Amino acid sequence: MKQYKSIFYRMIAVLFLSFIYGLSSLLSRIFCKKIKNDNKILLIIGTFHNPNWFVSHILPLTKTDIRKIIIVCDNPVINLEKVHFVCPSSTSCKFFGRALAKFFVAFDCGLRCRPSLYMGYHIFPGAVSALLLGSIFRKPTCYQNTSGVVELAGGGWMAANPLLHKLFKPSNVVEKLAFKVVRSFDLVVVRGTKAKKYVRELGCRSTLAIITGSVPVNKNIVLSKDKDIDIIFVGRLTDTKRPEIVVQVVSKLVKDIPHIKVAIVGTGPKEKDLLLLISKLKLGENIKLYGQINNPLEMLKCSKLFILTSRSEGMSIAMLEAMSVGAVPVVSNVGDLSDIIKNEENGFLVDGDNVDKFAKIILELINNNKLLTYVSTKAVHSSINYSGVNVITKKWESTLS
Repeated sequence: MKQYKSIFYRMIAVLFLSFIYGLSSLLSRIFCKKIKNDNKILLIIGTFHNPNWFVSHILPLTKTDIRKIIIVCDNPVINLEKVHFVCPSSTSCKFFGRALAKFFVAFDCGLRCRPSLYMGYHIFPGAVSALLLGSIFRKPTCYQNTSGVVELAGGGWMAANPLLHKLFKPSNVVEKLAFKVVRSFDLVVVRGTKAKKYVRELGCRSTLAIITGSVPVNKNIVLSKDKDIDIIFVGRLTDTKRPEIVVQVVSKLVKDIPHIKVAIVGTGPKEKDLLLLISKLKLGENIKLYGQINNPLEMLKCSKLFILTSRSEGMSIAMLEAMSVGAVPVVSNVGDLSDIIKNEENGFLVDGDNVDKFAKIILELINNNKLLTYVSTKAVHSSINYSGVNVITKKWESTLS
């Protein structure tokens, strides 16, 4: 019965996504001629679970010559200069669904404010909505690919979106239509070189830019060896992030470092399973789950090492922030992380889900203060030079001009 239900949901998802993707790419071809409008108003559609993530991406845009930024999302996040939140009512979300309710609100903003650029985060539903609105109002559009290849491959079936997840396996039909949608945007923003190469190979002839989120420039950074938390994990507790590997790594480390302190920051569907695993392995004294923290930067400052065990990534903002305050990254070699991590120089890359390799690297770092301090210092400089707020602001100024 469960199998038939999955097949039914997959059919619905394929039909719905095919219709939406097909319609948006068709409209973009029909209304391909753009009407110039230089009023410096930007409309952004997205879902922002984490305030820190929101600031990381939006703050650099506020420092450009854009006059007004309209954010269409579920709820107001953090007040920033130039930013105006427009959110659908709870009633309209219940009646139409969140995605459609946000589309109607964005359409109303398009009528009243006539933005000069429509931007969407994630291919579905944010970017598709931006493309539809840009086509209707004949204005340029921008797609922010935040998760790299996983957001598009197989139709996005592994992406963290409820509808895309209903595909439960790759769909060639949805994938091809998603590629058509990507080729319809005037600007595509990715997080790294692998994602850029992938999108270019899809036949995308739009302007294509690599722009990550930003990190603040911190002063008075404490060296890694003097910090209270040995290892920190920051991220959604999902299958993609694989937080259970963190627990497995700690179960090996505790034999050599009995009093190791590990912080797991974030919430998600795997939280209960994670607590059960921690209890089973008797690691309650070593690992603490802190739940969702709006600004984890203070905890990152207190951490020696940052661990990321993801199956896939774009460019992790949490990792960049950790590096900016001296937490040494020990991360999976996935996505575009290797764009900034130079192995054994400013961090460490681990291939696959090699628990033993993670444990070996971390053990060496904790036992070698000289190495830890050296890599920590390199990590700080790399992060600021790569994704400091001023650096990302200049990239946006150059791209938008």
